[in-house]
Amino acid sequence: MNDYFIDTANPVAPIAAGELQSQFRNVLGITGLDDAALATYGRAHLTVHPAPAFDSAAQVPEDPVIGQDPDGTWHMRTPVRDKTQAELDADAAAAAAAVIAAIREHAEDLIRAGVILEGAAFKGDETSLARLERSSKMLRGGMIAEARFMTAAGVPYTVTDPDILDNLWAAIVQYGAQVLAASTDLQLAPPASAADVPGNAAWPARPDLTIAELTPVA
Repeated sequence: MNDYFIDTANPVAPIAAGELQSQFRNVLGITGLDDAALATYGRAHLTVHPAPAFDSAAQVPEDPVIGQDPDGTWHMRTPVRDKTQAELDADAAAAAAAVIAAIREHAEDLIRAGVILEGAAFKGDETSLARLERSSKMLRGGMIAEARFMTAAGVPYTVTDPDILDNLWAAIVQYGAQVLAASTDLQLAPPASAADVPGNAAWPARPDLTIAELTPVA
């Protein structure tokens, strides 16, 4: 039994079985009638067809259409048409804009992620850089005796030389500059899609640093 019906005098929308029964409360079991019997009430069964498969890059579905086939049966189908050139152009512009947006967003993500120091992430956002710079100044000014950090393994280590913090700050800023340069290059010659942005070879490798590397040579 079909779940949908149609008002044959005004075939603009499907009628669900419950709605049909409520329209004819005095006709018990109206939803079980065949089309010949339903016709006396100005109603008919309606076959609602699922939307057909289509190429979303080149085609677009239109609003469903209700119509009567030559055999007298009623159907609701979703037509599909080819996209216009204007729609194709708009899609191409939107895709290009999405790639540029993905490049810029990924660059910001890389900069915020910062570098690796002794196996632990050291963020490169403005707040983290400001704290790092402040710790260096406080060490240099004798306001604190040491700055403490934690490795990825949960092992604490201590820095007493402000030059180490200065070198770490410089490494983070330099990495950020490299990321921005790569972002500019990619925007000038963008990859085919936004999905190709994160793994693109143009991005610089994330620095993996040690305290020994950052320690000034005497």
